[in-house]
Parts: sequence; structure tokens; C-alpha cells
Amino acid sequence: MKEKIIEEILSNAKDTFLEGIDPEIHEKMLIAYKHYLLEEYGGIIDSKDDKEQLVRICTKLEKQKWPGQSMSQKMARIIKDENLDKIREISGIAYKKAQRKIGFLLSGDEYTPDISAEQVNEYIKQLEELLDKVKPFNIYVAQTAVSEGILDFQYAANLTEDKSLRIARIK
Repeated sequence: MKEKIIEEILSNAKDTFLEGIDPEIHEKMLIAYKHYLLEEYGGIIDSKDDKEQLVRICTKLEKQKWPGQSMSQKMARIIKDENLDKIREISGIAYKKAQRKIGFLLSGDEYTPDISAEQVNEYIKQLEELLDKVKPFNIYVAQTAVSEGILDFQYAANLTEDKSLRIARIK
């Protein structure tokens, strides 16, 4: 049942989704889009649901989601990029460490880094290696996450007083 509902959503929304996508890759994009739809809606499909209503609602959501988005934006949304996910994970660690420092400073307590310069350098090396492996359509997002992660790690380790934009907004 799940597969059939996803097929109907795909059939109803594919023209909207394919707008602005190079016709040479339509077939590959539709395969990726189907996988995306399975992840997006597969968990909410229940055999007790009104199938037609569910297809109608999901199709409407999909048709509202895609207009005005470039091919790169669509690809970034539907195609998994494990390297970008790992960059986001490491950058999130950096953010938490920098938040910790801000918390200490705002409370007036003495701050002692819980990360060494060597650990920071290792994280930075990982981020840079992962950046080289990110899918081309995710490069801008990845560069931003890497840049913020590097600043946050360096700030948290007291290697710089420069803050990332996301940390600077906390004050």
C-alpha cells in the first residue's frame, strides 16, 4: 500500500518537480525523488488512512515545495550526501563547545577549554577533507558549515576571540 501511495504522489507531482531540471537526468532524478518521497511520507502512511485524501494532501505539499527552486536546490534536498551530514555533525560539536564558552562568559565564571589545540586541528583537518568530497550542489552549504565549525572550535579552545555568526548572535 505504501509503495502504491508513493507512486501516486510521484505521478501527480513529478511535472512540478522536474521543472528546471536538465531533461537528460530526468530519469535519475525521478528515482532519487521516489526515494525522497518514501523517506518523507513512508513513516506517516497507515493502512487505516483514507488513501485518496493522503495522496491529495501529500501531492499538494509537494507541488508547493518545488516551484522556484533551482536544480541544485532540488538535488541538495533529495539526494543524500553523507559527507555533508558528517560536516554538519562535526560543526554541531564545534557549536556546542563554543556555546559552552559563551555560557561561562555570560555567567561570569572562569572558562577553561574542554578541547585542546591538537583536537581542534584534527577536527579542522576532518572538515577540510570532507569538504573536498561533498557533492557539487552542496558545496556552498558545506563551506558555510566548515567555516563556522572552524571558528567555533578555535573560539572554544581560546585560539581566537573571533566568533562565528551563529555564536555572535547568542549575546
